[in-house]
Amino acid sequence: MSETQDYSLFTTTRYDECLTKLPWNTDNGEPSPFLLLRYHFQRLVNAARDHEWPEAQTALQEYEHFKTVCMKTIENHKKSNDTDGKALRLRVAIDRQGGFHPTCSPVVPFTMDPSLLAHGDLPPNLPSNIIQIRLDHAPTTPSLFTRTKTTVRGQYEEARDRSGIPPLMSPQGPNFEVLLIDKDNHILETSIYNVAFRRSGRWLTPNAKYGCLPGVFRRFLLAEGLIDEDQNDTIVVNDVKDEFL
Repeated sequence: MSETQDYSLFTTTRYDECLTKLPWNTDNGEPSPFLLLRYHFQRLVNAARDHEWPEAQTALQEYEHFKTVCMKTIENHKKSNDTDGKALRLRVAIDRQGGFHPTCSPVVPFTMDPSLLAHGDLPPNLPSNIIQIRLDHAPTTPSLFTRTKTTVRGQYEEARDRSGIPPLMSPQGPNFEVLLIDKDNHILETSIYNVAFRRSGRWLTPNAKYGCLPGVFRRFLLAEGLIDEDQNDTIVVNDVKDEFL
């Protein structure tokens, strides 16, 4: 069976006790340890609709049910691993039949507000673990599988391979990224991240109409007015290429 026949929709969020201290990360007006959980739920709702999966749409009718799935996954992980699990990466997949498949794994807790950089210019002293980004030299064709988050990853791995960087799941993979482009030289995103560029004192992100994934944190930053979506075809190869050579 081909990759595009046997696949799941998924979203990846974070459980982190530090998030309860951030005034913008709330759920029903209350502090939440889950990063933007309602946004992640809505991502799956939208994807199930776009992929025309009626059983998955039925399974995603109630946010509280989705939230319970997430909470039980965290609780079970803590019990089975005998840990307090202060920070965990939570991945929730849903299949065509509406079955949830959640998993979680430890991550380093946040030490700062993850939205901090969106509030202004880059700080003078950047952290040392900067990701190396290369500009792809061939286009990626936008499709339903670039506009929604699925387990179909072929187009992203092909872009990484073209750029000569390690596969994402290899030990060195997370240290490298490739910036995807379309046939008209619009910048899209990297293989796992949305991007934004500092232009005229504001952060500008590529327009979703060209086929990039409208990521959760991107949606939040746009809704808060912390970044802007490119409306004038500013973010194109000729505009950014010198930043990646």
